[in-house]
Order: sequence, then structure tokens, then C-alpha cells
Amino acid sequence: MKKNDGIRSNMFRNLILVSFIPYILAIIIFAIIMTRNSVEDSRNDGMFRNQIMNEKLEDVLDLHLTIMRNFAVNPGTRQFILQEEEDRDPVIQLMLEITNGGFKDSSNMSITRADGMQIARTDDHEMLNVSDRQYFIKTLEENTEVISDVLIGRVSNKPGIFLTVPVVEMDTQNISDYRDTIDKMNAPLLQDDDTEKYIIGIVQREYGLDFFQDFVEAISEDEIRVVILDNQGKLIADSGVDSIGSEEERADINSIREQVLSNIDAWNTEEVRNFGDKETYSFEAGTDIKGAENEEGFGSMNMEIDGEASLVCFSVNTMTGWLVATIRPYRDIREQVIHQALLIGIIGSVVLALIAVVAFYISKKSTKDISDEVNALTSARDRFKSESETDKLTDLYNKGALERMAKARLNSGERDGLDALYVIDLDHFKEVNDTLGHQAGDEILKEFAKRLKKVFRTEDIVARFGGDEFVVVLTDMPNEEVIQRKAAQINEVALNIQYEEKNAGISASIGIATAKGQEMTYEELFSKADKSVYIVKGSGRNGYSYNEGQFIRQ
Repeated sequence: MKKNDGIRSNMFRNLILVSFIPYILAIIIFAIIMTRNSVEDSRNDGMFRNQIMNEKLEDVLDLHLTIMRNFAVNPGTRQFILQEEEDRDPVIQLMLEITNGGFKDSSNMSITRADGMQIARTDDHEMLNVSDRQYFIKTLEENTEVISDVLIGRVSNKPGIFLTVPVVEMDTQNISDYRDTIDKMNAPLLQDDDTEKYIIGIVQREYGLDFFQDFVEAISEDEIRVVILDNQGKLIADSGVDSIGSEEERADINSIREQVLSNIDAWNTEEVRNFGDKETYSFEAGTDIKGAENEEGFGSMNMEIDGEASLVCFSVNTMTGWLVATIRPYRDIREQVIHQALLIGIIGSVVLALIAVVAFYISKKSTKDISDEVNALTSARDRFKSESETDKLTDLYNKGALERMAKARLNSGERDGLDALYVIDLDHFKEVNDTLGHQAGDEILKEFAKRLKKVFRTEDIVARFGGDEFVVVLTDMPNEEVIQRKAAQINEVALNIQYEEKNAGISASIGIATAKGQEMTYEELFSKADKSVYIVKGSGRNGYSYNEGQFIRQ
């Protein structure tokens, strides 16, 4: 009996040694492969974040310019500029204030004559002469809409961005009636098909950098930094700081700006440089970067940021010429790989230990006992998988699980029905969170998530994308009416969320994108739905927009 026990012990020890050595080698090889894949994944992620950032910038700036353009072409606006102060219609001042109020921010909007003198503002400050401002000069000289680089506001004394739209008078009767005024303010003459036209002024708005800071903070994560630089290399926004204020407040991040600029001296040239990872990236729009033709300049490089090796992915915004850069330290990439390798190593060690225990007692345990051990292992694995895919606060799927499941679901098989993706953004949640506190905000998010899940089928993918943003993916829906009815139910759920027996004061802005069968990828559906959200936000919130179409208020 003792001899059999000794043989069993020797077999057990040999089994551990034989299993352990290949296991360690497998972990090392796995870590090497994962490191390479993680760098490539980080590069793709950075490019994707830049794409989202650029699309959001262009959508919002284009919307604001459109509103300003509509005000500028109003005949009353032109008449207002040409008239003397005592003859000006006060309704135009009221319209200016109403138009500016529609932007839902504290920025100032003003009307300026061609001689550079402001004649109307939406704040109480005295009128300024802006004839020396570069954005004013460019608007008049080129008859173009201008998005300026960073300038220090003369009223706010803080850095900001200015948007301008020219006001053109083409009415021959007005030109004749106000010829002296036009000549007096030296309005530029435009010749177009022998038609006499004059640029008699501009409509402008000033935006504080906090406006853009909100953008970068929404797209960044803890170790992923998003930076926007203007055409002069001045910092517009940086998710690595709490706010962008005066030059003194921005001094601590100037080193990053300088390092970015020092590494992109080939920008807007055809020069192709080779960086530390021995892979070639081009800065020039339209060139082949990593084998893919692109429509706008973008690339990636290895840089040292604050003394730390980092992967920087960058692109040029086609509308503004600004540089958008996503910065991720290689330390974070390595830590992620190490964390994953350790996690897999721990799980593997546990599995090996359990297998060894099962092997040691196999002669003494019945088949039923062995089956129980296997079931315990399976249950532990399933629990681990569930925890890794679930948002801890709301118990919905997290972002990673959403992207994996949605891509698999949308690419699987032929379907006769419609696929739909909802992007849901809770309105006023930040104000509620700031007023009632983070604990109250968490309770509101959990209650909304609970009710949101009840709106959909058990097989639908309902996920928390991050913060107060949720995403739902449906497949094989019978018709558009059902999809829109679900959106209306979501709006109703948000409006009726309560906290401590009082209405929480939130609503939902919903963007919906649909496709037939496998017409669109997950990324395309998400981008289309995300744009629809901005239509809802710009139209008053609390409603939904279907395939970037008309805003439907609840």
C-alpha cells in the first residue's frame, strides 16, 4: 500500500514538472505575440478616436456656421448694418440674441461693419473695433467664412476661437440708397457677372476653449490623451488637464505641444520619415499609409512625452486644418499586456492545480466526483467571462462586449429584417450629477439601465458605452415603425426616472441608424447613429433622429 502511494506521489510530481515547463514557455510566447498585437490595436484605436473627433468637430462647426449664415443673409441684417444708429430696427438686436441663445452656451455673438466697428453684441460690453483682427481681415479680403486659430479675447482675456460669416449686400436699390455709407466704411467691392456687390460687414461668434475641451474629454480615457492644436501650433484642447484657461494655466502642458511640433516638421510636405519602430508613415493627404488609401492626412509616430515613450496617432482636420492627436504611453500598453498575461497565468495555474488534484485523486474518486470538479471549473470560467463583459454599475454589457457581440451579430448569416443601432445620450445628466452628487447620479444611471433593458428583447444587445451614453443593437426587426416605437419608449423611460420620489429631470437624445441585412458594418452604423444624436442635440434634445433625418420631439 505504501509502495503504491509512493508510486502515485512520483507520478504526480512528474506530471506537474512535465506540465509546468511547456506552460511557462507558452505564457512567454503569448506575451510576445500579445505585445505586438496590442501596439497595432492601440494604433487602430487611436486612428478611430481621431476619426470620431474630426467628425464631431466638423458636424458641430458646420451646424454653427449654417445658423450664422442664415442670420447673415437676412435682408434685415443687411439693412441694420447700412442704417444709422437711430434708424436701426431693434428687432434685429432681439433676433441676434435669440439666435445666439439657441447655441446653449455663454459665447458672445456680434455684428460688425466693414470698417471693423461692432454695432451689435449679445452681451453688455461696449462695442469694439476689430479691424486689426486677422479673422476679420481674411473674411473681407477673401469673402469667406473663417474659423480662426487661438486668439486672446479682448473681453474675456482668455484664449478662444472665432467663427465669422461675411454679410454681402447685392440689392441695387440698397446700394444706391446707402452709397455714402458703403463708401464711408470702405466696403470691399465684389465683381460677379457684372453685378455690383459689397461686403458690408460680418457676423461673428467667440468660443471659449472649454467648448472644445468637452469634446476631447468625451473621447479620451484614463491613459489615452487627446490633444487639438491649431495651425500655429497653439493648444486648443487637451484631455490631460481639467480646463484650458489663461496662458499661465496652460504653461504646464506647453512641453507636450513643443514636442508634438518638433516631431512633425514634415507636415504638409511629401517627405516620408522612418520612426523608431522601423515602420514608415506619411504625413501627406492621399498617400498610402499601412497599405490603405486615405482622404485626409494622418499617421502615427513614436515620441517621448514628458520623458515617457508614447505612441502618437494624428490627423489633420480637413475643415479647419487643426491637428488632432491621440497620445498613449507605451507604459500603459505594456501594463495592459502584463495584466492580461498575469491574469491568464493565474487562471492557467488554477486550472493546472485543479487538473493535478483531479489526477491525484482519480483512483479514489468516482466518475461522479470527477464530473462535479469539471462542472465547478466550467462554472468558474463562465462567471469570469460574465464579469469581464458586464458594466459594474448598471449590469449591462460594457463597451468591449458591445463591440465584439455587435460585430459578430451583424456579420452572421442572411436576414430578411432590418438591423438597427441606437445611440442614447442622457440630457442634463451632468447638471443633475453636479447638483445631487455622484451617488445620486449612479442611482439614476442604474434605474435608467434597468428600465431600458425591459424595453427590448432578451436577445437584443443593450450596453453602457460610457458615462451617460448607452448603445442598443437590434437585428432582424420587421419594420421601421417598430424601431421608432422603441425610441419613443426610451424617451418616455428617461422622462419618468425618479430619485427619492422626485422626477430626476433628465431626458434622452437618441440617434438611430438602420440597415438591411449586412449592408453596413458596426462602425458605419455607429457613426451614422452618433451623427443623428447631434441633430437631436442641436434641435432641442428630448427626441430622436432616424438615419440623420428630421428631429422627432417627444
